[in-house]
Amino acid sequence: MKDFADIFATWESKGGSVPASKPEETALAPSPTRATMENRPADDELDLHGYLKDEAVLLLRNFLSRSRTDGARKVNVIHGKGLHSGGKAVLKEAVRQVLAKNPNVSAWGEAKREQGGGGATWVWLK
Repeated sequence: MKDFADIFATWESKGGSVPASKPEETALAPSPTRATMENRPADDELDLHGYLKDEAVLLLRNFLSRSRTDGARKVNVIHGKGLHSGGKAVLKEAVRQVLAKNPNVSAWGEAKREQGGGGATWVWLK
């Protein structure tokens, strides 16, 4: 049996290279700009007004999963501004925490004023 030095010498004498493999051609669609995401109309909407935090979190998770399965790219979540929660936006904070951890979510931001402003959040799904 040949030792490694002999095998290596033979390999080098024949050019000593490995043919480059073709990279896989898996072109990903370019990510849209933030402005594109903000300006696109929502495919669906969830209104969480009147729900307690735990109920709202469960509804939101199910909504995001279902929306992604249905092929939605952008959804709006209406959570309110927290004016009736003693000044603390409980649902808004809970929504943002869920969005930060959800694997279906690519980006999110505060809705435009005419779409709810600080009381709503747009969500871009993967």
